Amino acid sequence: MKEGSSRGFSAYSLKLIAAAAMLADHFAWLFVPTYSTAGQIIHMIGRMTIPIMCFFIAEGYYHSRSHPKYAARLAIFAVISQIPYHYFRTGNLNFASAPFQFSVIFTLLCSFLALWLWDKKGAQPVGWLGLFLLMILSSMGDWSVFAVLFTLAFAMNRDSRKRQSLYFAIIAVSAASILAIETALGGKPPWGGLFQFGLLLPLPLLLCYNGERGGSDNSKWFFYVFYPLHLMILTVLHQLIA
Repeated sequence: MKEGSSRGFSAYSLKLIAAAAMLADHFAWLFVPTYSTAGQIIHMIGRMTIPIMCFFIAEGYYHSRSHPKYAARLAIFAVISQIPYHYFRTGNLNFASAPFQFSVIFTLLCSFLALWLWDKKGAQPVGWLGLFLLMILSSMGDWSVFAVLFTLAFAMNRDSRKRQSLYFAIIAVSAASILAIETALGGKPPWGGLFQFGLLLPLPLLLCYNGERGGSDNSKWFFYVFYPLHLMILTVLHQLIA
């Protein structure tokens, strides 16, 4: 699909799909048994979110007029989202109630910084060291180092959609396999982590990305606001029903 084509999906359309998949996934974690048929299907659909988000971190890097402002925006919303994310994970506001983990916005910030560093320093020793440190840092967040690897795969192969898809697919299958094995070894049903292979579902959609932004000038703010807001609403509803 050529850049600027009116056919296919705009960035805004793909981000709406990612938001809908995220909403379904987070709804299922609270309201649908994970190892039921419905739970597995919904979580498989929910795996569509992170590849699309990482794809547009890579796209956003190359379209951004100010990398510092982009990084600052991610950092600000990572801070804003942390309380709703912890509330969603634990059902309380006590940060000592569970092992600490940052939200996916933090992990996307690490992914953006990793891409920025690699773009400026490349394969120099400082680039490799910085990338290694950012991957360690990302391990403290939702989707961990996988988000960084997804973003770099999309960015480094930006001149070829087919190559993007190939490298992303290799990383996604590896990630899904690791997560599925962890689930099985954790005493869950041996098939209980197979929904992780839903990471591959958005590939046909990303191949149809037409390079257009879509939406309005303020559309980008919807996604930053949507993330913490939907987590808070879902958790409050769950507690009211429970």
